[in-house]
Amino acid sequence: MKSILAVGLAVVTMGATAACGNADSEKPKEKSSVKPKIVFWDMVWGNEESITIAEEMCARYSEENDVEVVYQSVPWDNFYQTFLTAIAAGEAPDCSSGSSYMPMQFYDMDAIYPLDDLIAKMYEDGEIEDYALEDLVQGYKYKDHYVALPWGIDMQVAYCRTDILEEHGLSVPTNWEEFRHCLEVLAEPKNNKYGMVLTGNGNNGKTMFQWTINNGGGLFNEAGEPDCVTDRNIEAVDYLLGLINDGLVNPASAGLTSDDSKSAFAKGEAAFHWGNPGLVSQLPELADKIAVLPPLEGPHGDKGAVYWNAGLMAYSQSEYPEETCDFMRWFVANMTSYCVDGKFSMFPARNTVLSDPAYAEDPVVQDIVDEYLPVMKTIAANGTEMFSELSAVESDGTLDAVIQSMFTPGATAEQILKKEQENLEMILGK
Repeated sequence: MKSILAVGLAVVTMGATAACGNADSEKPKEKSSVKPKIVFWDMVWGNEESITIAEEMCARYSEENDVEVVYQSVPWDNFYQTFLTAIAAGEAPDCSSGSSYMPMQFYDMDAIYPLDDLIAKMYEDGEIEDYALEDLVQGYKYKDHYVALPWGIDMQVAYCRTDILEEHGLSVPTNWEEFRHCLEVLAEPKNNKYGMVLTGNGNNGKTMFQWTINNGGGLFNEAGEPDCVTDRNIEAVDYLLGLINDGLVNPASAGLTSDDSKSAFAKGEAAFHWGNPGLVSQLPELADKIAVLPPLEGPHGDKGAVYWNAGLMAYSQSEYPEETCDFMRWFVANMTSYCVDGKFSMFPARNTVLSDPAYAEDPVVQDIVDEYLPVMKTIAANGTEMFSELSAVESDGTLDAVIQSMFTPGATAEQILKKEQENLEMILGK
């Protein structure tokens, strides 16, 4: 899919089959006399058991609240098209999980039911205080309406193989200079061993964001306009180009995925890996050899990490919006087993879940809480709020192209960032 935004705009023009307008979406439709039926589409966020747990939760809620909640697991393959087709056909679910920017994108298509009343009740009841960060809730306030209920934090956490570092007499690096030194010591091209893989295939530009944001940069200015060719961004890309040109990064990186990086990390071919918060549970045989690498301090003392807000959203096509909101509130407040036993791939958004021993007694989790949560930024940095076009920015492939272009002989940081500026301006219609 070259441009999710283009597809979304095409759906809006479908006339009578499109979802109702935002003004109407705030008004519940007339209800039938039958037992309320709530259809919940959920992406795959964990192992197979997570699906079973979610089904059991829906069945339990149905029994206790005189409603019928129908759970449907949705695969990630072509998921956007799945939702867009359903919305256009008037067959959207009542609620769903999804990618970070779906709520804003679908709101602009008049497909999202605002959660203003729900959030107001949660503030009134004090439930908002259960969020690890209130910024997560406010992050889904879009055009003066709350468009999703946060339930998880998808982020890029850096990990290191302590056994490999110790074998080479290295300490866990704390800044860019120390990190480069580690890569210099670890590079063994003949054995296909490098300190890290700089993924450039299907990673949605996550590596790019990690380094620019870590240096106090970002691809946008405070007004949300593309602003790529800045001193801080140039400095970050120059740093990466230096690592690449000096043979300190796996030279096949341009075509490698995050899974390839994780595989190299697991096999001892890379000592560092940027992945999701659930990495240690995914590599249990290496649990005692993996430590969190705190956000590296940049040349100017900045620290930063990139994250994606994740939430549940309600759809304006729902016949039962109030019942749907009640269910969503309950599900997010009772998802400890869903996260713990289902091996939730994201970081839980609620303190209730984080207080479970599986999280509270895990030193990796505590390091993430202490080191990453305070410095997290979205891909909209340095803008002040998220916007629907970010969905297209992530999915268009231009950010992977940035990583790939770094492996082109003679490429400069300014050339690379100028091209990205042009790409973003085209996507955003600037």
